[in-house]
Order: sequence, then C-alpha cells, then structure tokens
Amino acid sequence: MRTGMASTILVADDDASCREALVDVLERDGFQAHGVPCGMDAVELAREVRFDLSILDMHMPDLNGLETFLELRRIQVVLPGVIMTADGSGELHREVIRAGAVTLLLKPLDLGALRPLIWRILGHGPAGSGLPD
Repeated sequence: MRTGMASTILVADDDASCREALVDVLERDGFQAHGVPCGMDAVELAREVRFDLSILDMHMPDLNGLETFLELRRIQVVLPGVIMTADGSGELHREVIRAGAVTLLLKPLDLGALRPLIWRILGHGPAGSGLPD
C-alpha cells in the first residue's frame, strides 16, 4: 500500500446497485473507490490507475471475475483480489485461491465482515478498530 495516501480500490460488478452501494461504503470509509460495470472496463482503468485492491463480481457479461483478476495481475503483478458471487461452490473457491485471489465472498456481502477483511489485506486498520494500524 502507498503510504500517505488513501488506498485505491477497484470494484467491478455489472449490478449497478451493488457496485454503487459498495463504492459508496468504501468512500465513506476513506478509500478512493472506482466502480466499473464489466471486466474489460476494469482492465482498461487499471492501465491508468494503480490499485491497492480489486473487488470483482464473478459473473459479468464480458470477462468473469476470475478472468478479470488474471488480466489485472498482468498489468499490476502485486494486486490483491477478492472475488464475489451469489452462487459460490467449494470448487470455485479453490479455483479462486489457486489463481492467487485472497478469497471468494458470497453475495449479498456482509459489510461487517468485508470491512475488517479489507483492512487486513491493506495492512492497516482504522483507529479504534482493534485491527493493526
């Protein structure tokens, strides 16, 4: 993570309400969040913006979340990724982990669990959170 700057998070989800809600929560938590509706838009944006974390929906119309993650890692080799899906199986979870993503989360997202996960991935926590600074 870059020191002295807000962490920048990429959110890719074709469900506009989910994407916008997640971006809104992340921005209220002090992150710089960029939301895009598909994997190809995520890849294009990653060529212009350096991200500290990607949160990607598994089912999108062009590239799925795993394909998007792999393309993002070609652009930015060290980019943690979280894949989210409404229908995750044990096999999909293993595939996501084998590809190098941090985890597979089930939708609807539990923000109470997502926030500490994000702080752990980024290596610090908010004041009073009980998470490392």
